[in-house]
Amino acid sequence: MNGIACIQDLAQLAGLQEAWEILANPFAAPFLGFDWFYSCAKAVVFPNVLSIQVLWRNDEVAAIAPLERVKEKFCYRYELLGSHFLGEPSGILYRDEQALCTLLKKLSELNNPIRLRRLGADSLELQLLSELFRGSPLFSVRNGGKSPTLPIESTWEQYESGMSSRRLSDLRRARRRLKKNGEVSFRIFSPASDQAPALLQEFMEVEHRSWKGENQSSLLSRPVLARFFSEYTLRSAQKGVLRMAFLYVDRKPVAGLLGVEEFNRFWVLKIGYDQRYANCSPGILVMHEVIKYAFEQGLERFEFCGWDAPWMHMWTKETRAYLSPLIYSLSLPGMMVLMKDLSGYIAKKFPVQEYLRLKSTGKGN
Repeated sequence: MNGIACIQDLAQLAGLQEAWEILANPFAAPFLGFDWFYSCAKAVVFPNVLSIQVLWRNDEVAAIAPLERVKEKFCYRYELLGSHFLGEPSGILYRDEQALCTLLKKLSELNNPIRLRRLGADSLELQLLSELFRGSPLFSVRNGGKSPTLPIESTWEQYESGMSSRRLSDLRRARRRLKKNGEVSFRIFSPASDQAPALLQEFMEVEHRSWKGENQSSLLSRPVLARFFSEYTLRSAQKGVLRMAFLYVDRKPVAGLLGVEEFNRFWVLKIGYDQRYANCSPGILVMHEVIKYAFEQGLERFEFCGWDAPWMHMWTKETRAYLSPLIYSLSLPGMMVLMKDLSGYIAKKFPVQEYLRLKSTGKGN
């Protein structure tokens, strides 16, 4: 079999698992694994959403672009599956450069526009796309943010002693404040599949008691996210890579962290805490304990994932950079989305208030 096939339902996707994992393993990232994307597909659940482009070469899968159709105001846009609601790094899977180039050319022929969120800034996908669309107005690249990463190159004692004395003092004060509320304990679980649902529920309840619950961004407030993590944690538990950490006061959880330990790294997926203990910095305390765990396990790196934030800089200043390419098509939907994106970009860079200010001085005509 040769050519490109489009996978549009879960049954077809399930049949691709073995081939998918063969392609994904060299990339050594959970965000590209079959379990991640299958969980995304189950979370979306809407009909006619999946559009997974599979390149076959000599009866073997040579490349996969895991796409979904996301509703825009005027039309649909293709995006990497799950990227619009998870916000984690993503990418295309491929056996070699030739396979990737063939698949990217196919994507450029689709009628609807494409947004590939958070590709690695030094990725082969970005390099080939830049060459394919060199000088074309139908291609642009937006900033995809950064994610902190911490290399583990010493013992925990050596690492912690090298931290800022002010930060260490802050951690000690936070622990003392927390202890005034009761007996403090920490535990990290490697749950079996029958334990994962109850622990996930416990985590979601803790997270919902934070600012995330107030602004409706918690897992309990977002059914799609809840469905994704319900499926993904179960699959991760079956593989033995799921890790769930909790900080307790009198055996009641006040902070939690959800992650996976895979490819000799710890990957943070979610963190949450009870707002009632905010003055004790429970989120920072649970993160510090999990980083200690990663050192004691002799892992290679600790991946904070998500988006860079100043509070994470107490542990590391090293980050990974991401870019988000946009591809527009020579079609009515493509041109409409291009105009929409351009107007939004201009408005962000040059807000109406600034235009009115210039106009009042005679410079905005």
